[in-house]
Amino acid sequence: MTTLPELAAALGRVSTVRAVVPVVQASKVAATNVLKQQASGHRHAGGLPGAMKGESILGGLGYESGPEARGVGKLENLYYFGSSRMAPQIPDPVIALQAEAPVVERKIADAVCAEIVRRL
Repeated sequence: MTTLPELAAALGRVSTVRAVVPVVQASKVAATNVLKQQASGHRHAGGLPGAMKGESILGGLGYESGPEARGVGKLENLYYFGSSRMAPQIPDPVIALQAEAPVVERKIADAVCAEIVRRL
């Protein structure tokens, strides 16, 4: 049985960064793969899936996923938003990121809890 002071001491030793970074990085890969899949199969933008990248920010505690703003990635605005002659062709990338959010939240909570238990 753990006492409250022991729990407080264990919480002080928990490295949430160490527990969270691998979860966030796995989410970055998953979200980027969804974006690549959504961007594939367009006859006039065959290179668009290759322009989808995921970049870590905040020391690995966050990421940005989407098309690079150079090369074929410049076409992404046409494919995401359409034009006067073309309807949007690719779902908004925010949809893929929002779909990933509940999964990431649950995995982060599990990882932090596992780290706390490991420190007890």
